[in-house]
Amino acid sequence: MRYYLVFAVATVASLLAGCSSPEPDTDPVVTIISPEEHEVFDPSGGPLLLCASIEDDYDALGDLVVTATSDEDGELTSTGDEVTACESGNYAALFNLSDNKHLITLTATDSASHKGSDTVLVKTPANSAPTCELTGPDHESMFPFGDTVPFEAKVSDPESAANTLNVTITSNIDLTVWQGYPNETGLVTADLDLTVGLHTLNLDVEDGRGLNAQYSGLKVDIVECTDIDGDGFLACEDDCDDE
Repeated sequence: MRYYLVFAVATVASLLAGCSSPEPDTDPVVTIISPEEHEVFDPSGGPLLLCASIEDDYDALGDLVVTATSDEDGELTSTGDEVTACESGNYAALFNLSDNKHLITLTATDSASHKGSDTVLVKTPANSAPTCELTGPDHESMFPFGDTVPFEAKVSDPESAANTLNVTITSNIDLTVWQGYPNETGLVTADLDLTVGLHTLNLDVEDGRGLNAQYSGLKVDIVECTDIDGDGFLACEDDCDDE
């Protein structure tokens, strides 16, 4: 009797040992390596490189669903460009961000719907608007139709090189009449071909992060050179009889 009891106990113990419960599936572990917390990122310089370490006990990295979100831009979409530099990490992606402070959350979800995440706060550098000063032509100048109008202005920006500023000159009659960039000293020169009429010219200067400076309301009169009274003097030469 004792023999059978000992055998039964040993058999049950052996069965229990062979049917032990598997270890529970734990959440993925996500660690953002770069950028660092409160790192300054200039969005005008290109996309942000995010480098992270993602580990899971059961699923390989390729089987995890990895998403990145921003409190400003929502879900982020990788640019798809190949990333070769991600020191100490196994996940890297490039993301275009708007010109704001961003709290970025990187989340990994495994096949059992367990999630792990990490966050990082990135900031943009300070940015000031450009400045502009009109130096020519004089307000309410008059030019004969067919002659170009010599336009000149001086622009600058505290954070950007002058020759990277985008300059646009518009007219209430001819719409956009010039678009381009200053020279390295911030000098804008343009020879404008304008149609006949009293033009109101506006200057707009924009930096790489979307801040603007404007000069509005320059009046320029373009007149036809006619000789109505036949005296040999043209209207654009101030012949009072032709006005």
